[in-house]
Amino acid sequence: MKTLPSQVTAKSERTLCGMLAAFVAACLAFSVLPHAWGADLFWASNATTLPTAADSGTWVTGLDVGDQWSTATNALATLLWTNGNLAHFAGTAGGTVTLGTPITAAGITFAAGAGAYTINTNGNLLTIEGAGIVNNSTNTQTIFNNGIVNPTGSPAPAGSTEFLNASTAGNATIINDGDSAAVVGLAGGFTEFLNASTAGTATITNNGSAVTGGTGGFTEFLNTSTAASAKITNNGSAFAGGGSYTEFLDGASAGAATIINNGGTVAGAGGSTRFTGTATAGAATITNNGSNVAGAGGFTEFFNTATAGTSTITNNAGPVSGGGSGFTEFFNASTAGAATIVNNGGTTGGAGGFTQFFNASTAGTAIITNNGGGAAGSGSGFTQFYNTATASGATIINNAGIATGGASGFTDFVDTSTAGTATITNNGGSVNGAQGGLTEFAGAVEGVGGPTAGHASITNNGSSAGGAGGGATEFFTVATAGNAGITNNGSAASGGGGGLTQFNNASTAGSATIANNGSAA
Repeated sequence: MKTLPSQVTAKSERTLCGMLAAFVAACLAFSVLPHAWGADLFWASNATTLPTAADSGTWVTGLDVGDQWSTATNALATLLWTNGNLAHFAGTAGGTVTLGTPITAAGITFAAGAGAYTINTNGNLLTIEGAGIVNNSTNTQTIFNNGIVNPTGSPAPAGSTEFLNASTAGNATIINDGDSAAVVGLAGGFTEFLNASTAGTATITNNGSAVTGGTGGFTEFLNTSTAASAKITNNGSAFAGGGSYTEFLDGASAGAATIINNGGTVAGAGGSTRFTGTATAGAATITNNGSNVAGAGGFTEFFNTATAGTSTITNNAGPVSGGGSGFTEFFNASTAGAATIVNNGGTTGGAGGFTQFFNASTAGTAIITNNGGGAAGSGSGFTQFYNTATASGATIINNAGIATGGASGFTDFVDTSTAGTATITNNGGSVNGAQGGLTEFAGAVEGVGGPTAGHASITNNGSSAGGAGGGATEFFTVATAGNAGITNNGSAASGGGGGLTQFNNASTAGSATIANNGSAA
């Protein structure tokens, strides 16, 4: 009997600071009254000519060196910035624009000839409404939200940006920095999308905390907002709990975004993505990367009734011997939907990527592939079902190890979980000494019973090489094959292992139908 990997504890109970930030932002979003938008104001930089309009003017005319964007009087301005105005940036000089007060803009437009600007929120809130960010230039336009800093012993707050209504981040580059000072109840730099706003094709990077007890930078999508076609990277930290993250709440969607969760350098410090409420991963492409350290991989989690939609999720193995893998977890009544999930085996001794289902979560109609290890001693990809979770109508493929001594991809059903009506294929090895794919039903809940194969269709394929193991299904303790249909196929090579079904302890075949086919060799 395979020793089951230890159950991974959920790491994503939202921090208090994140909850407060989301609550405050939501309150602001729904308390904003309709605007009569103000003047078109120009950050002139070195521009010599500007568009003319009856209500236009410049609120800064310097070369953007040390200039602040604020509601305070500026000696170089022809008009005072008033929240609700439309911001235009012109001139080829570009530069850094630092917020001196909280700013609300009815859109930010960069002219065709505008240089590269960086808007530093500097501990303030930048609220963007209207059309959002429009970049008519060929240069990268950046928003930087600082984490908490403590240069003089008096902590300065983190900067933040929020998009309201139907505004878009356009093709902006947004950086949410982690804390460099730890302050209880305060968060790292962050960006929030509310109402029906969208991340467009933005490039968003969330960085981990640089200090013990600090919070990583983060991005949140609330209400019916969407990540659209953005590229989002959540970086890990060198401090436990300090990894950055992206969170989808309410009915928000990841759209067609590309999301990368990178590992940290200590256990519990990986970057992450979380879906709660009725949020969906949409058609996103999500990659959870491993780490050089055990337990520090990037991860994705689903809670409540959130769904993985039609997304593609890849959980990569640890890159070095002893390294931790990327992983995906489902909790509560969440579902894998119709997602494609790949759990990759290691090639250099690292742990394999994995997916786990807890509580009453379901694999839906997802296609899940668990790949075998690519070297002796490397972990394989795997999927586990705990509690009352079900594989539902999923398609699960457990592939053999791809090298001599390579571990097989496997699926485990534990507690009173069930294979539902899933289609499960355990493939035999194609290399001498490689283990075949494996499905196990093991463990039990006292007084309740054990896991069941339900009405699943299970195929154990024989190997295609001499000395390679065949695919197998094994039952332990009081597990039952239920009403499953199980087919064991023979090996296609002389000396190769055939498909196998084995019952151990007090397990039972139940009312299952089992067919044993001969070898082709």
